Amino acid sequence: MKLNDLLLTTKEFSFQDLLRENCSQFIYQSKGLPLIKLLPVSYDDFQKVKLRKRKGDKVAPQFNEAFIDNIYNLRQRALFANTKITEKIEEEVEPYFVFPINGYKFLYSNSVKNSNQDYKKSFDSILESMGDKKGSEVISDMLQFTYIDNENLYEGIKSGAEIIIYNIPYFYSVKISNQQSYDNLYSSIIT
Repeated sequence: MKLNDLLLTTKEFSFQDLLRENCSQFIYQSKGLPLIKLLPVSYDDFQKVKLRKRKGDKVAPQFNEAFIDNIYNLRQRALFANTKITEKIEEEVEPYFVFPINGYKFLYSNSVKNSNQDYKKSFDSILESMGDKKGSEVISDMLQFTYIDNENLYEGIKSGAEIIIYNIPYFYSVKISNQQSYDNLYSSIIT
């Protein structure tokens, strides 16, 4: 076959084809359960989202210390997603289904639905009562023992836990408001 024939027969790829090819690890491991993230309303219906280093929050230092062996600055460089919307929806954001690309790693704790909200008050209390250095060590140990690392993503999603996806430069997102249901979207990807 000549190059010109190949160019004339190239197929146009849909976003489902792109997800099927680049997110097969997630599609397989999630077993049809979604992950959701609030993203800017300015994003397209289907968007490639780069994971750029974000500004830290109050719980970032303890997370980063606890998981330094996983990734440097985990809290600022990872995707934090849920199975349900756990934050107040502001005017400038809306929910998207997220699809991490192949090669990702993940962490979750069955008891944590939104780490920023769940830990902020506790961390402040521990740091105040024990001091910064000892308090940080206790928090770091607690986080290491309560998080599950790269074991059974489906169970983590099913439990409603916040899933921390890391080790990827970007992920894909699909605007929820333009989908009939996740089941329909998932079916269109796997067929």
